Amino acid sequence: MIGVTQEETPKEQYMSVMVSLLSSRQEISSLRSEINEMKTTMETSTSSRLSFDNENPELRKYIKLVAIQNVMSGDVQGYTATKDRLGDGDPLPLSLYAKVMASISSILSKPKKWKKRLLPAGYGKNPDTRCAQAFHNLVNNILKEARKDFDSLLFTNIHFPERAGTASTAKIFEKQHTLVGGKVLVREEILKRVTPLERSRYAWLRLQGCHWGLGDSTEYGKKHFWAVVDEKLEFLRSQSTRYRYAYFFLCLQFDFDLFKGKKTIEEIKETTGTDFSLPGETAINDTISELNETYGDRVPERETAYENPEAA
Repeated sequence: MIGVTQEETPKEQYMSVMVSLLSSRQEISSLRSEINEMKTTMETSTSSRLSFDNENPELRKYIKLVAIQNVMSGDVQGYTATKDRLGDGDPLPLSLYAKVMASISSILSKPKKWKKRLLPAGYGKNPDTRCAQAFHNLVNNILKEARKDFDSLLFTNIHFPERAGTASTAKIFEKQHTLVGGKVLVREEILKRVTPLERSRYAWLRLQGCHWGLGDSTEYGKKHFWAVVDEKLEFLRSQSTRYRYAYFFLCLQFDFDLFKGKKTIEEIKETTGTDFSLPGETAINDTISELNETYGDRVPERETAYENPEAA
């Protein structure tokens, strides 16, 4: 309320009213400025959030390529990690999500121009939390796509337990290669270009998938394939390096004997007695004995690839 006293002259009353009005006007102007500033900040934040294109094919291809490469590595859980999901604990294994995020950490900390263009504004320094959440959701969705691609690669024409239909033709390596250009590679050409560790892991994943998908369903119950993979990886990490080397070496041998680099799963299924068995303890121990006799305490170069990450 504007204060005016009876003792003031009309002129003084007029001046008091004008001072009060001007003061109120100044206060209103200040409030308006604050509101406009808040509005601008909100609009900028919203604009940053909306400027993040989570459908950008370039970004999606890059993340998917990193995911595919990490699934093939020996120190990452297949998909459903039950321990150390974010990769903050010790010891490993890392989940696939944590492994992928670690692989692209350089993008988040020191992005180049094209990476700045693809990532949410301010990401890695002062990110909008909604942008950051959108990016992490994008990573998780791409990891699901990568797992589905591996399902297609490993389980061509296999009827999954508790599922209807069959998997589609394998295309994962074709997709990976076409990201960087060049002709589509066939399986034999691909395996020549990967490390022995990746080659043996691929063989094991396929054997494990066949054993899970075509074997006695009571052995695995209703467990998802990648849960079976994670359990086996956790067991293998509790064993010696030589044990792991022997196991994966036998997987590579079993895989070659079954597929011979050419046969399809459908052709193999027609062979009487094929059960896609995985290496048993007897075969593993026999292989370890042979390695001990050949190398003793020496560790061959290829065996070092099977050391636990935390011990490496």
